[in-house]
Amino acid sequence: MRKVASALLCVILCCSLILTFVSCSGKSSNFSIDGAEIDNDAKSISLTVDSDVTTVDLNDKVVVKNGATWNLYLDVLAQNVVKTKIAASSTGELAFGDNTFYIVFEKGNKVETYELHIYREPYLQLVYYKGTEELKRESFKKGDTLTLDPKPNIGNYTFEYWMDKNGNKL
Repeated sequence: MRKVASALLCVILCCSLILTFVSCSGKSSNFSIDGAEIDNDAKSISLTVDSDVTTVDLNDKVVVKNGATWNLYLDVLAQNVVKTKIAASSTGELAFGDNTFYIVFEKGNKVETYELHIYREPYLQLVYYKGTEELKRESFKKGDTLTLDPKPNIGNYTFEYWMDKNGNKL
């Protein structure tokens, strides 16, 4: 009787461990990205970089597991592959603010597309307006020197005054 109880207890423990492993392994993904936040439910990846970072080499950041492979794309339809796997805009560097790319992971016949948001922190943006029309935008990085021109000359426009983002005269 004692041997049967011990054997039954062993079977119950083994089943419990197997069920725990199966339920936990369903939560993990087949990849990790150094420094990124991954939301598997939303199929979204967020990565924030400093203003002085102009490109992100994902070759060193993306680690796939269990034989999975991945590619970086500029579009959600996965038609414009970034062969170098270095995230940058068409100008050769990340824009300040949000930059959106797509990573497609493949393992066997399972394909998953994740939206990758690389947020390049702006240090300061200076925007010139005439009414609601944006005339010029300048971005300044950490360490840059900014000197406001008291009467900037932009095209044929007459400068009247500086305003903050709430419309208050400075």
